[in-house]
Amino acid sequence: MQRYRALKTMLLLPGALALLLQPAAAAGRGQVVAGLKTGLNLADFVGNDADPGAGSTKAQKAGFAIGGYVIFPVNRYFKVQPEFLISGKGAVYKSSVLGVHYESRIKLTYLEIPVLARFDIESRSGAKPAILVGPSFGIKLSAQSESRAIGSSSTDTAENIKTLDPGIVLGGVVEIPAGAGAFSLEARYTRSLVTISESTGGRTPDIRNSVISIMLGYRF
Repeated sequence: MQRYRALKTMLLLPGALALLLQPAAAAGRGQVVAGLKTGLNLADFVGNDADPGAGSTKAQKAGFAIGGYVIFPVNRYFKVQPEFLISGKGAVYKSSVLGVHYESRIKLTYLEIPVLARFDIESRSGAKPAILVGPSFGIKLSAQSESRAIGSSSTDTAENIKTLDPGIVLGGVVEIPAGAGAFSLEARYTRSLVTISESTGGRTPDIRNSVISIMLGYRF
């Protein structure tokens, strides 16, 4: 029951935030704008239990991110930017036994809801940089484990992955005006604040998502 209440809260948060920020935007005569973005995730696991044992290695897994955002101006330099993203995360584990190479790819897909503070930086050029920082609330959409060995592969459900993944986001974006809107180039880092693993056998492994994202977008 607590999990569903938390899920409902995360889904309603951006809408409630929008209602709260509309008077501030109107008072500051700022324009509420929206945009779309997509890009590449370089995902990995971190934490005390993320590294494999002896004889195995861990590598980043390429994924995707796609979604939209809204910018609510509070004043000239400070804005609030809630987003809805579909984001691919996970990691790749590799090992070798008697010359046979094995690979396990953990593929996690989340509905990501960042609520970011956006600090615009004064610039004399046409490009407009900004810093982004704030919490992010992840809701697991799917979790798969793909195993590969000797030219064959199999896919199963990745067990013991929590539904909710709260995290923190830090990044920067540069906007270049284009027509009535602007193109954007963004780099950000997202990391889980708590483990993504469920408890098993009375123990909770410390494994957290760690993602570097490079995204292109357009603000209308």
